[in-house]
Amino acid sequence: MRGNKQHFMHDSIVIRNGTLITMDRHDSVLNGDLSIDKGYIAAIDELSLGANITIDATGCAVLPGFVQTHIHLCQTLFRGAADDLSLIDWLKKRIWPMEAAHSVESIRASARLGIAELIKAVRPAPSRWRRLTTLPRYFRLCRKRVI
Repeated sequence: MRGNKQHFMHDSIVIRNGTLITMDRHDSVLNGDLSIDKGYIAAIDELSLGANITIDATGCAVLPGFVQTHIHLCQTLFRGAADDLSLIDWLKKRIWPMEAAHSVESIRASARLGIAELIKAVRPAPSRWRRLTTLPRYFRLCRKRVI
């Protein structure tokens, strides 16, 4: 299914018999069916009889997609660097000095790796680019090469 993710965005899909975690203002959890049309949730418990794809979700939780709302792509290469420090020490002793030492090449590599991981995980793009004005161009490059 993963290799055809672009294909699914154009299909109508019915997910039947799932435990639907709606994430609405009431935190409703329902047992039932979910209709998706062109990548968007179209209805709950109103089946689309002309759906291209039907998925049996008996015994499964059905959740909406998640959006990565906070990411520091320039820090991708710093993972695991002094994770044992308190937040302030981690920032002062590791992150800020390493960010200041970034070169054009290292920040490009960090951003490209982080973007490739987002694409591989089938997450939407980050909600903001934070200080890295050239990232949209790198995102397009990574997307072409990864997908």
